[in-house]
Amino acid sequence: MVSEEVYGIICAEQGEIDNLSKDIKDTTETEIASRVFKQGTLYGRRVVLVLCRPGKVAAAATTTLLIHHFKVNKLLFVGVAGSTHPDVHIGDIVVGTECSQHDMDARPWRERYILPELGVGFFESTLAEPFAKAVSAFLADGFQTEFAESDLSMFDVTIPAIHKGLIVSGDQFIASKEVKAGIVDGYAEAHKKTPLACEMEGAAVAQVAYEMGCPALVVRVISDEANDKSLDDFGAFLTKCSGPVIGAIVREYFMSL
Repeated sequence: MVSEEVYGIICAEQGEIDNLSKDIKDTTETEIASRVFKQGTLYGRRVVLVLCRPGKVAAAATTTLLIHHFKVNKLLFVGVAGSTHPDVHIGDIVVGTECSQHDMDARPWRERYILPELGVGFFESTLAEPFAKAVSAFLADGFQTEFAESDLSMFDVTIPAIHKGLIVSGDQFIASKEVKAGIVDGYAEAHKKTPLACEMEGAAVAQVAYEMGCPALVVRVISDEANDKSLDDFGAFLTKCSGPVIGAIVREYFMSL
């Protein structure tokens, strides 16, 4: 049975969206602002699926269109990210309980990471707990069988761990231990918070959703460790692994609802 809720699902890279695009049914395509929005059903849920392209502006524009034009009432951003925590490894899944822009700095006008006028710097998600619960059940029973013959083995991934916490975003591909350390130290010093993953879109989606009153969730599969090996690891994981893992965790979440 198809639900009455309409989920907007956003990915930034083609490799992330491939499996979702294959599984969506009864589609109607609409092109706006050089983006193709696919309306249809996905694992029994009404969805609008779209590739936004990398970066915060691209993500914000896409989110605005999903809410204002397509009238979605929930948002899910899924994709890959770099790890910013020593316990978060390649293949692990990070469910964003909150998101923040690591390149937002209006000091001394406002505290670091806090958006002027809005007065908010951390956007929390009400969807994180149910998503994490559904994916945790899948990781405990089903993941290993489904992915036994997958390319995850090239990254020494057997069963990923799931983490809940802060995801940070900026218009910057992090491929340096020093830059990563600066981001981590900045949050520790300013807010006593520890980011688990860094990427380029999630906090922009979360901010637009917050301002427009739409529940949103950012979920990331770790593709690299945000260090000098990031470009190679990111490219290989994106091409070989991201699509199947993202497709599976979205499926498990929707089927749990």
